[in-house]
Amino acid sequence: MMRKARPVRTIPADEPLRYTARRDFWTKLLEYAASRTDAHSNCTPSADQHVSSSSGQYGSSFNYVVLRDRTRVELYFWASKAQRNKSHFDQLYSQRAEVEAAVPFPISWQRLDEKKACRICVVLEHGGYEDAETWDVAIPATVDAMIALRTELMPRVAMLEG
Repeated sequence: MMRKARPVRTIPADEPLRYTARRDFWTKLLEYAASRTDAHSNCTPSADQHVSSSSGQYGSSFNYVVLRDRTRVELYFWASKAQRNKSHFDQLYSQRAEVEAAVPFPISWQRLDEKKACRICVVLEHGGYEDAETWDVAIPATVDAMIALRTELMPRVAMLEG
């Protein structure tokens, strides 16, 4: 079966600059990431704040996030039932010491009790979409953090119950 080519998206002249900057950031990050891992090979650059790939478990994904002045990589739990998200988060949190020993970046465990979602993330404070001068440092560090987080959490996600 032949795949239908995606139509070329035209960018409106009045598109906010942050959209253009994020699209440029994702183009460079995904190009670099493809040389290191195939984890996000199905992603395409967009104007969005994040790009996602499956964790292999319904209701969770591994996301790259770019903000104005920093980046973040995360395992994000977003299933429709908050109870499921909290349970999965808690199961991984019970393995916190092992996970943190294996990942060479500081991990932030964000249960987000007031929300439906949860996240386990690494925040990198040295770059974002606003300053392209930082991208040569930010992009490799962000990809390295994703590889480390995903490598450690992917097998654990596969074992989650409930």
